[in-house]
Amino acid sequence: MSYTRPNAEEPKQYIIVTGEYNYTKAKVLMEKFAQDVNQKLAEGWHLQGGTFMSGTFVGQAMVK
Repeated sequence: MSYTRPNAEEPKQYIIVTGEYNYTKAKVLMEKFAQDVNQKLAEGWHLQGGTFMSGTFVGQAMVK
């Protein structure tokens, strides 16, 4: 049995799309965040993992 190592991929570009989270304006801010993520998807970016929250910020890592 032999093992062939696959060619190394080129390094990927990555970005983190962030949005603000505020309980009283949650719907409006999350819609803006979703629009920003969808815009990047339309530009050819791909989701990397799930969304995350840190304090008052929400984010999504993306790779190209």
